[in-house]
Amino acid sequence: MEEFVNELTKALFLNNPLFWLFVIIGIIGIVIFFLRIKVIGDVGEWTVDQKLKELPNDIYKVLDDVMLEINGITHQIDHIVISKYGIFVIETKCYKGLITGKENDYYWYQHLGSKKYKLKNPIHQNYGHIKSISEALNINEKNLTSIVCFTNQSDLRIDVNSIVIQRKDLANKILELSNIEKNINVDNVYNQISTLNIVDKEKRKEHVLNARNKRNETETKINNMICPKCGGQLVIRNGKYGTFTGCSNYPKCNFTKN
Repeated sequence: MEEFVNELTKALFLNNPLFWLFVIIGIIGIVIFFLRIKVIGDVGEWTVDQKLKELPNDIYKVLDDVMLEINGITHQIDHIVISKYGIFVIETKCYKGLITGKENDYYWYQHLGSKKYKLKNPIHQNYGHIKSISEALNINEKNLTSIVCFTNQSDLRIDVNSIVIQRKDLANKILELSNIEKNINVDNVYNQISTLNIVDKEKRKEHVLNARNKRNETETKINNMICPKCGGQLVIRNGKYGTFTGCSNYPKCNFTKN
């Protein structure tokens, strides 16, 4: 009977050209999906790079796609703008549609019609980048400014104190913030970051894998009601706008899930 089933399976599937056609179509679909994500990300960063070219190049120096390693941990930074007015650290997000979130939320949300997708709070992401540059160059964090930049197709309905803007406003925002000179040696900082920048492809692949594993580990903790920030217990709290999930160690830890 088992032999009969095996032969039947071969006849119906393995020896059937239509079966392999569907397999090939499925594989192509998966490849296109991931290529599309990569292309969208690359195009998004390229358009931000073009916007940064509007800044006077005799005052501002721009570095793109920088990877630094601090204490064995790698940080991939989309754009760094260096000037006598400070260092602007830019995190780009290629999301369109309605974006909602708060300063301390772990997740923000993208709303496309009736569908809702979560994304990690980009303010938190960029703060890690700020810390890495500060430690690598021994520069006071006060000299670094975080900017999160979304596409022009986004509708930002967020409750934050940090700078979160659309791409069209990026250059003007940097110029607006360029009002007080700081103790920054522009050429020295530019050369230091360029020297520390990791360009090795294998090292960059390892960074992507580690980031994915860390994200999975964090989500597991949250699902088990454990604070990924301090290890405390997550509890349901009542806030100004309703209930939310936050850390039991508040105010020492201000982590909130939503």
